[in-house]
Amino acid sequence: MLPENIYGFTYSPLNESTPLFAKSTKQAFEVHKLTQGDVHLIGYLTPEESEKFLIGREAMDVHIFPEPYETSTVMVEIPLERVVKSKQLSRSEGNYMPLVIDPAI
Repeated sequence: MLPENIYGFTYSPLNESTPLFAKSTKQAFEVHKLTQGDVHLIGYLTPEESEKFLIGREAMDVHIFPEPYETSTVMVEIPLERVVKSKQLSRSEGNYMPLVIDPAI
């Protein structure tokens, strides 16, 4: 369990016991645990996905990347409470993680 008010870098951002590292490494996701205990994932989506995410009116499937990759160039902060489902990270093609994200509450 992560203490509050920290951030770090990891290759397994949605794990219950997420290991966080102080230094960023290539293709590692940035994770923030805020003062109230909310955990946020920092990553990159396409401009279309990020606009749809920010509007937050419907559930959506995305491939989030730990760093800019091809057309996924818009940085977003996703509260983990909005992540409904995730699949295993792709260790190729930019190290993306498939997610299903709920609409904003």
